[in-house]
Amino acid sequence: MIPAMTTPHRPPRSVRRVALLAVAGAAVAGAVAVYADRRLRTVAPPPSPIEPLPGDPPPAPGRASARIRVVAGAVVAVVAMAVVALTVVVAARTARSEATATAAAVTAGPAETTPMPLVTCQFTIATQTDPSVPVTCGYETAGTRSPIHEPAADLTDSRFFGAALPDTLAVNGAACPDGMTPLLVESAYPKLAATFVRIPGLRSVEPTFQLRRRYPDESLALERAHSPVSAGQAAELDLRMVQRLVQGETYEWRVKGTPQSVAGGDWSPWCGFTIAEKTSDHLGLDDTRDYTVTRSAAVWRTVLEALGPVETEAGKGMAIRASIATAMAGASKADDLVPVRLTGDDWSRVVGGLARRASADGSPGHWAVVDDISFALGGHPHPTMGFPRPGAAQPA
Repeated sequence: MIPAMTTPHRPPRSVRRVALLAVAGAAVAGAVAVYADRRLRTVAPPPSPIEPLPGDPPPAPGRASARIRVVAGAVVAVVAMAVVALTVVVAARTARSEATATAAAVTAGPAETTPMPLVTCQFTIATQTDPSVPVTCGYETAGTRSPIHEPAADLTDSRFFGAALPDTLAVNGAACPDGMTPLLVESAYPKLAATFVRIPGLRSVEPTFQLRRRYPDESLALERAHSPVSAGQAAELDLRMVQRLVQGETYEWRVKGTPQSVAGGDWSPWCGFTIAEKTSDHLGLDDTRDYTVTRSAAVWRTVLEALGPVETEAGKGMAIRASIATAMAGASKADDLVPVRLTGDDWSRVVGGLARRASADGSPGHWAVVDDISFALGGHPHPTMGFPRPGAAQPA
């Protein structure tokens, strides 16, 4: 292997100019000194052939030679000062011009690069040794979120030839339909899944999901990066782990086969779906609003027994039990009607706790209480709250 050649580091232009001026100044000063010395030798009188008498004082240097020495020294000093002054001025001007050029370069930003073909970008991402370093592949990026109105990939664009584009999209196992008609989804926590075109040699893709409300303003609900998925496997986004959707609302989602840092425009078409007005996995209540349910003391006693000593979120479960027990304090008979007032969030916890217990022990009696309270709150007639229930459709 031929070793790579390196280019010696060159000092800045201002430093090189200062050095050249200093050398030039030294040369001029030296030339003046040599000239003065030669003049001094020419003007000085030759030595006298007559021997001086004993006791005579030595002859004094001539006035001309003294004047020449003084003038030469003055010239050298003036030239040196001029060189220093000129060096400072030139260095300052050079530094200013270089600073201006640097500032202009910073303002203009980095030089534009030609974006990679998408398939090259995907191979680069799949083989990078440090996944913590974001890759842009030469594409401009708008930050951590992609534009919500960016169109789907144009399959006739040569940038996308041979790339692992989204192939199939599904919601809770149901394939997304063509056109604008949305799927009807009976879950507040649907699971979004996508597969990608298989490309020989490409080990994985790193998808990005986008979800938005279709009405009234197509606002972005979330954008979520997905960990790399192996070739041929589906990328799944389970919203139960992310966000509950609103019953009765229509949403759209799409996916691409590159991370958020790559604004390659390789989006799939939008897939629309509508959350049913009533879903079995959530009551659909306003978490902060108060709701009152009136049932017999016997029903509430069953609820307390089924919930058990629930201690979650710093005693939240105990506070709910205490509210029910306090409401029952005035009941003397099992069939006495007892109103219980809780927030929507608390009722979701009560029904969820009952459903968990009913699913675990398979008790029809507990499922009956779940149905009864859900009905009183205007919820689904046979809720599961996300737990397995005999005869109920299970999430895909």
